[in-house]
Amino acid sequence: MASLHLKNVPEHLHARLAIRARRNRRSLNGEILMILDEVLGRAELDEAGVEARISQLARCRGGFSGPLSQGEIGQAIDEGRP
Repeated sequence: MASLHLKNVPEHLHARLAIRARRNRRSLNGEILMILDEVLGRAELDEAGVEARISQLARCRGGFSGPLSQGEIGQAIDEGRP
């Protein structure tokens, strides 16, 4: 497994990482790895993942054709109330 060494970490950042690691019951190293994995995982959508997300959003959008009138907004609010 590869190693990574960080230099010149500002004190305030180190303190925030240490607090977060304690809160999540992880070592400082474990917390940093978790943060990197989360951030890089979000950024690595492959092309199929992007296309699937676009399709999902299009289905959610449904027949929406533009801005709603005040009456349509009021009706939608009222439909959700008992």
